[in-house]
Amino acid sequence: MKNLLYLFFLMHCSAYAQGDSLYVSGRFLFNKNNEKIILKGINYSVLDDWSFPSNMNNGNERLSEIEKTKANTVRIQWYNDYGQPTRPTYNLTHLDSLLTRCARYKMIPIVGLWDVTCGNDWATFATRITNWYTQPAVINLFNKHKRYSVINLANEFGYYNYVGGTTAALNTYKNNYKTIITTIRNAGYKQPIMIDAPDCGTNPDVLIAVGNELLTHDPLHNIIFSVHSYWISITGNDATAIANKVQLMVNSNLPFVFGEISNYQSDATACQYVLNYQALLNNLQTQQIGWLAWNWQYDACANREMTSTGLFNNLGTFGLDITNNSTYGLANTAIRLNSTFGNATVLATTALQLHINCNTGNNIGLKIDFNNIPLQQNIILQTSTDNGATWQTQQQFTHTSIDGSIVINNVNITTATIFRAALTNGSRLSNVASCNTTTSNTKIYPNPVNQQIKIEANSIGWATLINSNGKTILQKAITFNNSIDVSHQPNGWYILKIWHQQNNSFSYHKIIIAH
Repeated sequence: MKNLLYLFFLMHCSAYAQGDSLYVSGRFLFNKNNEKIILKGINYSVLDDWSFPSNMNNGNERLSEIEKTKANTVRIQWYNDYGQPTRPTYNLTHLDSLLTRCARYKMIPIVGLWDVTCGNDWATFATRITNWYTQPAVINLFNKHKRYSVINLANEFGYYNYVGGTTAALNTYKNNYKTIITTIRNAGYKQPIMIDAPDCGTNPDVLIAVGNELLTHDPLHNIIFSVHSYWISITGNDATAIANKVQLMVNSNLPFVFGEISNYQSDATACQYVLNYQALLNNLQTQQIGWLAWNWQYDACANREMTSTGLFNNLGTFGLDITNNSTYGLANTAIRLNSTFGNATVLATTALQLHINCNTGNNIGLKIDFNNIPLQQNIILQTSTDNGATWQTQQQFTHTSIDGSIVINNVNITTATIFRAALTNGSRLSNVASCNTTTSNTKIYPNPVNQQIKIEANSIGWATLINSNGKTILQKAITFNNSIDVSHQPNGWYILKIWHQQNNSFSYHKIIIAH
């Protein structure tokens, strides 16, 4: 018994040791704080919306509408190459913005490539899928969002029953995914890899057969298996047959999620079959298995669009049930965990956030962070020398996206100057920043530190841990009394940078980690 407990401890610590991403343990997904997550959300075919990405500049992309359902995850359709030259151009900057907004709305983004949907050519997979994920710019993008993202390698790729259900077909599927897992991990990805079932995503039996081997092959053991429930030929609409199929997944103790659940199945024609999705969702609620509804908008089968306009206030019958059903609806069962997103929560604080660097003498530095700011409104920097009784505009800035930052260097000040940012129409104001308030009463202890470092600050704000190479290791919101866990950091010296919200200034503290 003692040995078994020790083995369990080692397995748990192995998963937790990743530290900076979601991780899988048993059949469940957890965040960095070891909180269990049941994924419940919606598929978003963003690139089938040809008004994207231009609609991001006026705030009309649909994540803000999807957020109103209370979903805790969004599966984002992406393409290496959409394949139609008339489709408006999109790039990684637009994907970065989508992932940032998902974090703001506390929805876990699952990004997948649709280039080889329902395909079986592994050479094409290598050129269209693997090669895309291993580009340095793509790696850097996903590393930026690794704490809360999931990578769904490719939508519905690979055949088994479609090519006779042979042992050779099973091994081809398994061994190719082993190679891909190795390549993706060697590229530096830490977050969970989601692998779709073969036969256009519908075949969980293959995943049950090879899942443990794929998990063992992954050095991080961080894989989620996804099934798409277009099951007319597998279970028909029989609730018992559906429940039996789900029970096999539960018995496997593998981390399953239903990546697509819908009310209709399209085969020879759109909307060919009506699906008993309600029986499936009732069962998944009991079994604590996650799922994502197909689809928010833009589908050849209009009946399975949750909303025909993309707006929450136009939810159709399917959309209303997915959102509001008392047993399985998103609004009643999806749980969002703010801790999943770490320092990304700063995006939700205010539309304008002003930061100040008081360490450069009379010529200070300022940064304005902004989100959801209309392009029609310019951002202005204002100063006051009478403690905010009157304000004068110092500089005015235009912006080309609704999210971003403005850096202002070498601002000349007097000892009485205070700053704020605002919109030209006065509808938004930032916090007030000044270099006049001391932060000398901030206490950091113990130092050297082994496990937890205690912070006693005169105001709430953010703490950033920076290693001796200048790399940010972690960032955490702090209140007046907080602790930061450094037990997983290597021995050495670090800088703890603390932003004090009260006066928007920084203090810096050298600490030693010694285990």
